[in-house]
Amino acid sequence: MDTKLRVLCDWLEKWELRLAQVLVSALILIVFGQVISRYILHMEMLWSQEMSLFCFVWSSFLGAAIAVRRKTHFVFDFLPANMPLAQIASYAGMLIMATLFLLEGSFNCLAEWRRFSEPSGYRFTWFVLPIPLMGASMLLFLFEGIRKDWTGRRRREERV
Repeated sequence: MDTKLRVLCDWLEKWELRLAQVLVSALILIVFGQVISRYILHMEMLWSQEMSLFCFVWSSFLGAAIAVRRKTHFVFDFLPANMPLAQIASYAGMLIMATLFLLEGSFNCLAEWRRFSEPSGYRFTWFVLPIPLMGASMLLFLFEGIRKDWTGRRRREERV
């Protein structure tokens, strides 16, 4: 079970990272094109602001999920990290937040299905979809981290 979960999480992290890299690259190109268009060509690209916002939101939420897997995000450090209470509090807080992102983001996606953006005509659902996806990824990565920490702690206790 551990290897299947790890392989799944490795695959998910790899694809989220690739997608985030593509989106950040697109964001840079779109904003650069917008600046060139506005100040050199004296033309407006109405779609560029919306697409740059789309790329920014998606890459931010994908990056937040990746940071949870790498344990570089959402860390409660008011207690020493080697205390079991600190780990439990940290995981509990992150599980609550990830569950809220998943549930509330899903409701928001459904609610936004009938609304369309003015410049592009895209459904607003595409703009809020990364929220529940991030919540689901975070939950999976958190379960992997909890399982890894739990089995690692048991192994350390067995050696003592």
